[in-house]
Amino acid sequence: MFLDFLVGVFLSFFAIYGLVQTIINIFSYIGDRRVFKDKTVYTVVAVKNEENRVENIVHSLLLKVLKDDNGAYNRKISVIDLGSTDKTMELLEILKNDKPYLNVYSIKEFVDEIKK
Repeated sequence: MFLDFLVGVFLSFFAIYGLVQTIINIFSYIGDRRVFKDKTVYTVVAVKNEENRVENIVHSLLLKVLKDDNGAYNRKISVIDLGSTDKTMELLEILKNDKPYLNVYSIKEFVDEIKK
């Protein structure tokens, strides 16, 4: 009988503890969403000599940004060209004109931007 009482107290304690932790986690999650409201999240991709794939890369990233966007973040994609010798940079400049999410940098421009 006393053992049943101890087991009941033990289980009740952990049930209450679990309920309290769940409530704390819910409020923590809600609080985190408010903290990140109006923050900017950047996705940075480095490319070099990718003229055949750069358009697909950018479109895939844009779809990912739109798919995951829950309204809490401003999302930006920065593509850094690491000195391509093909038409990668030209294609990125064309894409940049059509996509407001996209920033295109050469490696030198990106380093200068970070130093600011």
